[in-house]
Amino acid sequence: MQLSASSAGTLLLTALALAAVCVAACFDRATTTASYQHHQDDTGRISTPEVRSTVDNEELQLNTRWSADVISGATPVAAAPDAYSRASEFEQTRHEAQVGANWQQSAEQQWAGGVTASHEPDYDALALSTAVSRDILDRHATVIVGADAGFDHVGRVDDPLFSRSLWTVGVAVEFSHIINPQLVAHLGWDFETRSGFQSNPYRWVPVYDGSHRPALMLHEQHPHRRVRNAMEPMVVWAPHHELFVHMGYRFYADDWGVRGHTGQLRLFHADDSDRYRTGVRLRGYTQNDARFYRERYDDVQTLRTGDPRLSRMYSLTAGGRLELRPELFDRHRPRLSLNYDATLYRYANYPVRSSMLAHSWGLNLTMEWK
Repeated sequence: MQLSASSAGTLLLTALALAAVCVAACFDRATTTASYQHHQDDTGRISTPEVRSTVDNEELQLNTRWSADVISGATPVAAAPDAYSRASEFEQTRHEAQVGANWQQSAEQQWAGGVTASHEPDYDALALSTAVSRDILDRHATVIVGADAGFDHVGRVDDPLFSRSLWTVGVAVEFSHIINPQLVAHLGWDFETRSGFQSNPYRWVPVYDGSHRPALMLHEQHPHRRVRNAMEPMVVWAPHHELFVHMGYRFYADDWGVRGHTGQLRLFHADDSDRYRTGVRLRGYTQNDARFYRERYDDVQTLRTGDPRLSRMYSLTAGGRLELRPELFDRHRPRLSLNYDATLYRYANYPVRSSMLAHSWGLNLTMEWK
């Protein structure tokens, strides 16, 4: 007997659910989080439902996550001022699943690892990650060293013969130090190298011959390799037992010539009863353009792009968060949170638009089971 795809999927989900129940029975506590996030800007909308679950005991924690990005919008056929008048509408769904584990080897050392897989009609990705953390200086400081590797397959929905690949390898080092009961300092460094196809397979770049109309339309072509570095110092200050201040700066640089600077300020307030928490944040970002980026290409270049993320730009984000712990079902410690962010983007040399306003909001519900 041959099973249909829907029947096989139902059996697989049932088997996973039964396995989850059996696994959960071996642990002391389980946590489940259901969330919905929505993002909207001038290019389209992304709606993301997500479910996360965690089971743990004194030494071992297992976690799973599933999310789906429902993406709709318009893809401009070229990086030109009239691009959106000739844009193609699209809608697709991206599914992502993650499985991970944390092992408390000792009171001072912990290991973590995980695998993440995602699928959409024209893109598949698989990533592996691992990390080890160690408490030092009489447990007043923590060092974390992590590594990850990923393989992506890039396709095109309108060309079944189009097939490209992308490999990613990265390492990260973090150091946190409790200076006093009110102050914690943190320093992080990330390194990543990418090799393979890094262009948008649907984007065309116009080449002009001196007039205002393109003489040629060529596919976007980015370098085959990209090396990224980022360093981020941060401090967490508690001037009052109910108030916490996060201040951070991030410097980014890559071998495409992009240099980015990010400043962030976050304020959190929690009442003594722990029934509610509130937070606000401000984030500013600025970057120069990539070496091969041009507002207008007047001759054929080996490297060419129409990606606004490689242009000279800055952004400003302001947002807030409210977290509540209602008394209903109190034995499950429910937490309900709402968040909203507004981001203004300004582009100095992007021909499609000079600015864009984006809105993001989300809803999360977390419950514990013992």
